[in-house]
Amino acid sequence: QIDPSNADSWESLIGALINMREFPQALAEAIRAQKMFPDHADIQYLFALASYHVTESPLGGVALRNLREAEPLSPRILLAEGLLHRKEGRTEEATTAFRRAAEQGIADARVLLGILYTENGDETAAEREFRGAERANPQNGQVALELGRLFLSRGQLAEARLRLEKAVLAMPNSPVAHYQIGLLYRRLGQIEKGNTHLKKHRELAGSVQ
Repeated sequence: QIDPSNADSWESLIGALINMREFPQALAEAIRAQKMFPDHADIQYLFALASYHVTESPLGGVALRNLREAEPLSPRILLAEGLLHRKEGRTEEATTAFRRAAEQGIADARVLLGILYTENGDETAAEREFRGAERANPQNGQVALELGRLFLSRGQLAEARLRLEKAVLAMPNSPVAHYQIGLLYRRLGQIEKGNTHLKKHRELAGSVQ
């Protein structure tokens, strides 16, 4: 239950849904909230995040426009631009926008920049960005997942376990987190524990489809 007249209540709700990876529901609530509070920059920013995470959503451009109007000098605009570029396949432009946002202190941009570096095979740069994001917010489940996945691929199992266990706790509904930690436990010889998480991965992945 939220107070429909209170913008902060909507912000908390949308943020919680994004953190739980309930992206379609987060976007639905963000669409409602951004209409009621067009000048609330935090809601417009969450609208951009939610739209990015819903593959079929065409609203990233609308969210970017709204954020520019609500907070014209904010570096978060750079992150929203990067999200739109990335979703539309403009990797170079997305990297530039995320780098500029990160330079201005937007921690979320470092996570996205790290993901782009990982996809391009630059693990050293990716680790640098993920560690920076981890220092800024040690409780960020997505950062823990990305670092855990990176360490697992390198065979650094102790480092991977530290991050992936944190990721599963922070994002219990993430099929990717369960898949990665399932692989980790099996490599550690904890076969039953690993299979439990891999089964959970299949259940969650099926529910998303």
